[in-house]
Amino acid sequence: MGKTRVCLQVGANLLERFADGVWFVEFAPIGDPELVTSAIATTLSVRLPGQGDPLAELVESLKTQEMLLLFDNCEHSSERRPRRRRRSCAVVRK
Repeated sequence: MGKTRVCLQVGANLLERFADGVWFVEFAPIGDPELVTSAIATTLSVRLPGQGDPLAELVESLKTQEMLLLFDNCEHSSERRPRRRRRSCAVVRK
């Protein structure tokens, strides 16, 4: 059984625990690490105002949400992404 399949099964098993759902974001087709935030926003149907830092805007829009985000193939984009962006994910955790 592959990692993606395990990830999807875990998400299915936990679906009822998250009021705003379980979301799967595929990073493999993303060539530019700067597009990771917009890929997450697109998957969640979150419209980013575009006034400031996209990651900060995404985090702000998700503050009241109770959801599980499952990222697949993130190793393809995280290697080149600035360290600051990786640390920002902790802000969303409850």
